[in-house]
Amino acid sequence: GYLPAEASRFGSPEAMLFLFSLFQIALALWLFSGRGLRAASLLSAVALLAIILPNLGVMDLIFRDIGLFFAALALFSLSK
Repeated sequence: GYLPAEASRFGSPEAMLFLFSLFQIALALWLFSGRGLRAASLLSAVALLAIILPNLGVMDLIFRDIGLFFAALALFSLSK
C-alpha cells in the first residue's frame, strides 16, 4: 500500500522498501556527518518530494513528510 505501483516492477515490494530504507539511513548518516551538506539536503528534499507527489491523496500519511521537505529546503538554503 505504501509503494507506488510503478516501483513494484523493479522488484518485490519488500525488497524495494528494504533498499529504500537503506538509502534513507545512508542519507541520514550523510546529513549527520555535515560533509557536503548542500548536496545531502537537496537529495533529501528530492527524496521527500518523490514520496509526497504520488501520495497527495493520502494526506494523513504524508503530512509529516511535507514539513520534512521544507526543513530539507531550509537546510539547503542555510548551508551556503
